[in-house]
Amino acid sequence: MMQSPIKLSAPLRGVRVEPANPTAQDGLASTQQNGAKVDGLHDQNEATEATLLAALNQTFSCLVEEMREIEQRRRASLAEMQQATVELAAAIASQVVYDTIDSGEFPIAATVQRVVNELQDEPVVTVRLHPDDLALLQTQMKADENSWSAAAELHFQPDKSLARGDCRADASDFGIMYKLQRHLAELRRFVLDDMDDAQTERRENQGRPEAMRRFPDRRETA
Repeated sequence: MMQSPIKLSAPLRGVRVEPANPTAQDGLASTQQNGAKVDGLHDQNEATEATLLAALNQTFSCLVEEMREIEQRRRASLAEMQQATVELAAAIASQVVYDTIDSGEFPIAATVQRVVNELQDEPVVTVRLHPDDLALLQTQMKADENSWSAAAELHFQPDKSLARGDCRADASDFGIMYKLQRHLAELRRFVLDDMDDAQTERRENQGRPEAMRRFPDRRETA
């Protein structure tokens, strides 16, 4: 149906022209605005989440590093405490041993027996001791003759060059030298090695203690 234009004889006054469907246009504009707001909130949430994750990762890394440093300090402190404990124990043990020597209660007979046993295949052995230790040995041997035994023929000689607690045994072509101070140092080293759990195989395969040494070594003179 054809619409014909309307001709007015005079212009209209006080008349307002409105769109045919204002509610639909307003809804479209509102929907577009809401969509823009949603997109903005989504972008903002993603940025906030990324910031939080970065902060958490940094905090976690700092905590891990701090825990590592604490563990390192703990281990260092424990090692220092163990070292100090061993040194103190070694000093006390050494003092106790030498107090025993000064009081005349040191078991010098047991020391001589150990040294002589290293030369059990030798027919004649000369045992050298500090003069005071030799006198103590004679006293201990008289007090307990049954505990003393030696396959070799023994000769005893005083030797002022030896320290108290030391013992030297000479055979025909070699001998054994025992030094008490070296023995105490070896015990200290043994404890330190055991703490570190090192050189276990060396200790298991070790024969004669380092405190007791053969001289000259037959392997060197062969």
